[in-house]
Amino acid sequence: MSRLEEFIDTLEDFELLAFYKYRYNTFLRDSQVKIITEIENRGLNLKDIDVFITNAKNMGIDDDNYCPRCFSSKFYYANETERLYNSYYFIEIKNDFRTCLVCLYSQDKERNKNEKRSFWYRLTKNKES
Repeated sequence: MSRLEEFIDTLEDFELLAFYKYRYNTFLRDSQVKIITEIENRGLNLKDIDVFITNAKNMGIDDDNYCPRCFSSKFYYANETERLYNSYYFIEIKNDFRTCLVCLYSQDKERNKNEKRSFWYRLTKNKES
C-alpha cells in the first residue's frame, strides 16, 4: 500500500472530498485514479463536495484545532525562514507554520503575510516622515 493510500484511508468522508477539491489536480494520473477509486468505494458523490464540507462546519467544527477552509484536524508543522529585503538591509524571520494536510491551507502563513505587509508599510511610512 502506498503512502497516499495509507493517508486516504485515515480521512473522514468530508476530508476526502476536500482533498479531492483542493489537491486532486496536483497529483499525477496514477494517484488521481487512487483518489477517485476511494471516493467511488465509499459511495461519495463529487457533486456534494461543498455540502459535505458545510455539514462538517455545522457539526461545530469551528475552532483553532481545525482548518478554517476544509475543517480537517490533520496538520503538519514546518519551520521556515524568510528574508525581508529592502534596498539597504534584510531581516531574517524564522517562523513555525501549521499547514493542513488535506487542503494545504495555512492560516499561520496568511497571518504572516498580513503582518509582513504591515511591517513594511510601517517602515516605509516612517522613512517618508
